[in-house]
Amino acid sequence: MYRHKLLGLFTVSMGMSAAIFAPSLADAAWRRVSGLSCEPPANSTAIYKLASGLQNNSTGWVDFVCPIQEDSDFKKESVSVLNIHGEDRHNSQYVITKACFTYFDSTGGECGDPAMSGTGTGQYQLSPSRAKWQLITSHFPYVLVVLPQYHSTLGASTVRGVWWAIP
Repeated sequence: MYRHKLLGLFTVSMGMSAAIFAPSLADAAWRRVSGLSCEPPANSTAIYKLASGLQNNSTGWVDFVCPIQEDSDFKKESVSVLNIHGEDRHNSQYVITKACFTYFDSTGGECGDPAMSGTGTGQYQLSPSRAKWQLITSHFPYVLVVLPQYHSTLGASTVRGVWWAIP
C-alpha cells in the first residue's frame, strides 16, 4: 500500500513538472529580418532604402525578394507563423506577399498562395500561405513582396521586415 501511494505521488509530481516546464508559445523560437535585407530587381532605379524600410518610388509594381535563413534547427517546413510588415500608401492598389522557394537542383522555383492588403492605406501585417514550404522541404526559401507604384499624393509603399517563428 505504501508503494502505491509513493508511486501515485511520484506520478502526480512528474505530471505537474511536465505541465510547469513544457514549452509555451512564448518559448517558440523566432527570427526576423529588416526590410532593408530584401532585394529589388537589379534594374530598379526608383527604390529607396530608408530607416523605415525599402520604398517603391517607381511608376510601376516592384517585386522584392526577402531572405529566409534556414538551417537544421530552423527548418522552413516547421515555420508556424510568417508575418510581413510594412505600409501600404496606395488607395486603389495593394501589397502582395508570397512564401516561395528556389529549386536547389534546377532553374526556377514556386510560390504558395498570396496574402494581400486591402485597397486602403495604412500599416499591413500579411501572412501568406506556407503550404509549399511544408510539402517540399529540400529547396531554398524566400518571401516575395510586391509593392504598388508610388502614389502622387499619398507617397511610397514600404516593406519594413519579415518575422517568422517555429513551435
